[in-house]
Amino acid sequence: MKQPQTPQYECKLTNKELHIGIKLPTVTDFKRISLDITEDYLVLEDADGEYALNFGLPMRNKTPHATTAKFSRKSKELVVRIPISALEDNIATSPSKTTTKPASQWKEDGNRAWAFGQYPEARAAWTQAMQTIKQEDACDAEMLATLHSNLSACYRKEGEPLLALEHANMCVVNDKSWAKAHTRRAEALQDLERWDEALTAFQVALECDEKDKNRKSMSKQIVSSLNQAKLDVYYKHRMKNMPFCRRISVAHMPGKGKGLVAK
Repeated sequence: MKQPQTPQYECKLTNKELHIGIKLPTVTDFKRISLDITEDYLVLEDADGEYALNFGLPMRNKTPHATTAKFSRKSKELVVRIPISALEDNIATSPSKTTTKPASQWKEDGNRAWAFGQYPEARAAWTQAMQTIKQEDACDAEMLATLHSNLSACYRKEGEPLLALEHANMCVVNDKSWAKAHTRRAEALQDLERWDEALTAFQVALECDEKDKNRKSMSKQIVSSLNQAKLDVYYKHRMKNMPFCRRISVAHMPGKGKGLVAK
């Protein structure tokens, strides 16, 4: 079964309307797109099941005529306009909060996108989950740690080790006793070739894992990574102390192309 894609979109809330701009780069026939307002949600989908987008916007009632949609062929964007009067009263009129979807739902949306390799979509959902948590009165540190862990893994997949390390550090801040938080940090440090720091982080992860009886043990995985980190540190120092390694360089040799040259 084909998994529907999640198109990119932007929301803007004014005093009168909620504007949703949805990028549909491969859709050329607007007639394929349909909007369905249920008692709980506004749903965008197309006939072929290529795109599906579910907005957690509680509606007052099923009033399809209350929502208008216009597709721009030039910008390949579907613009949906929903009158504020069509929404439930608990939708805020601030641009910073356009839906009432709970953080747990955003997290699940991110997990689904991750499972299908849709990393930008996963990042967007997990980031929205964090923003939702921060807007709540009681901040869920454990959930924040999980989301930072997920984002760290996502940035590693996308080849962004510095951002991966940034979120791994925040993961540790929110739950310093979680072995996975230190593992994420160690993996990002490995990607940055900061071998000694990575080794230390793996050692801390193993200590946390041995103390934590409430979570599934990660000791086997951590020990394997720890051993690899030890090898990385060993070879780093060994190569650093071998003089010949600093005297070899790649240079262009006339008539022969590139080659190794000893200085």
